[in-house]
Amino acid sequence: MLHHMLVSTILAAAEPVQESFFSRAIGTLNSVSGLLVFLTGVLLFAGACYLVATKQRPAVIASYLVLLPLPILISLCGFLKGIIASLSVVATSANVTLTTADIAAGVGVSLFSIFVAVIISIPTYFVVAWGLLRRTYSAQGLSA
Repeated sequence: MLHHMLVSTILAAAEPVQESFFSRAIGTLNSVSGLLVFLTGVLLFAGACYLVATKQRPAVIASYLVLLPLPILISLCGFLKGIIASLSVVATSANVTLTTADIAAGVGVSLFSIFVAVIISIPTYFVVAWGLLRRTYSAQGLSA
């Protein structure tokens, strides 16, 4: 029974190739790790905008860069969970015929969570880096 649930989970994750980027991104939010990645990314972006807008010291903004990889680390956990599920289906499928497309679709869905986390983290990185450079230049009396 558990084996068939794993197979159906992996095959359900095997989405058609014609699916749009937006619908795949929305589908990523259905998982717990996908939702955590999105919420963490939004909170980090809002915090970065606040730090830059309130003219925090460069050290405060630089220390914020430590939190920047958090959505990527959360999505990495979701990625590993998906890969483990895909490989366990392969390992336990003695009488079920799986194609490479089925396995590749499961791996693709797992990789997509990391892709979404990187896309969410990029704007935060640029906001924090811009604020850090601007504060550093204005602290040194340079114009930026």
